[in-house]
Amino acid sequence: MNIDPNISIEHQSAYVLCEQGKVLLHNGSSISQLTLQDENSAFIHFCRSLNPNKCFISALIPDDADKNVFFKARDVAHAEGIHMQANVDRPEQLRKVWGDYLIYKSHCDSEVMPLPSNDNGM
Repeated sequence: MNIDPNISIEHQSAYVLCEQGKVLLHNGSSISQLTLQDENSAFIHFCRSLNPNKCFISALIPDDADKNVFFKARDVAHAEGIHMQANVDRPEQLRKVWGDYLIYKSHCDSEVMPLPSNDNGM
């Protein structure tokens, strides 16, 4: 097995969905573009719950019309010290990733699920 020393093995990505002028979080929160930077917004609380040294936000944008929502959210996240980037893929694939992420988050706390152990001692 080759290990790339330039890739942090502890990094986690938290997903958000940018759709219909809003940012959707895994907990069901829906934050409009206009309220993203409000001090009490769910997005600000979400950003502050992440460890900026170990976590970044990966945005899913199925419709090009919502790129402005992403750019606004990215600016807010950066102001909170969190890196945010967008995935580029087909809309149906991005929606599938979002659905899979919701299932994953519903089965675990904010902790990362443990990797399967290797029985051969490695």
